[in-house]
Amino acid sequence: MNYFDNFLSDIDQGMGSLSEVKKTTWFFEEYRLVLFDYKIDPSRKVWYLVGSKSATEPENRLFTKPELLLDIIRLGIKFEIKYGQNNELAYTEEIINFCMKYGHPFESEYFRVNAYKDKEGNFQNIKDYASTDGGRPENMGYCAFGIMEFKRKVLILHDNFQLWYGLFFDDIKKVLKYSYDHSLSIDNIDEKIPILKELFPLRVGIFGSMSIKLEYDKNNDNYHITPDVYDVFSTAYFQLAMLILGRGEKGVKFCSTCGAPFEFTHGNTKNCTNCQKEYQKNLMRKIRSKKKGVK
Repeated sequence: MNYFDNFLSDIDQGMGSLSEVKKTTWFFEEYRLVLFDYKIDPSRKVWYLVGSKSATEPENRLFTKPELLLDIIRLGIKFEIKYGQNNELAYTEEIINFCMKYGHPFESEYFRVNAYKDKEGNFQNIKDYASTDGGRPENMGYCAFGIMEFKRKVLILHDNFQLWYGLFFDDIKKVLKYSYDHSLSIDNIDEKIPILKELFPLRVGIFGSMSIKLEYDKNNDNYHITPDVYDVFSTAYFQLAMLILGRGEKGVKFCSTCGAPFEFTHGNTKNCTNCQKEYQKNLMRKIRSKKKGVK
């Protein structure tokens, strides 16, 4: 192998070993629920969460562990319980807590462009503003996102994660449930799985908007490549890609007790930290009860 082949091999290894991503995002002190026009149907209104009070300076977060991804998957498990019940505001508190931890998740451009506050401080659509002098109120570019759109993004990522887990860890129930292939059945699943595995990267690529950029590190006097992600969800898709490649810091399993995903360091681990702690507490209670019963 000549020098140039070695050089190309080094580049290939560098591309494959990406394991962290930086994301600059805004953090707001509070979020306010706003019922606002739906861009497709003006007669319909949807709920938005609007960043209120002063925002901090944008923070450049570094993600190296799959914590963000796992938190989204856990939200997806909760949302799945409410799926189809038409309760838009279910788990709003959990969504706000997520924003407090990870920052503004994504931007609703329609709200930012069309929303303004009237004299009473209520949000109105600038398209509906009528003025005798032809003027318009100033648009302030409010940061907001639709609750149902947030839930949709969470569920799509959650479903992709579940399908990947099912495909590569031989969980047939998950494959049947999350492939959304109506022609799939127990009878033809062995034939279909290789096709689903081949098509899976397309599913991840469609929803995970990211690109690669070149950066200069003045401390080490060299260049390196980093993923350039669009929003918080793109960051989570990058973490999913790293997990799939086996580049994550730890592995991920589903808890045998509560069903939630968790990071593990030992292959024999079956329960998440919370369930393991609860198990230990119950075990200690039983031991103390037996000791009290012995005279």
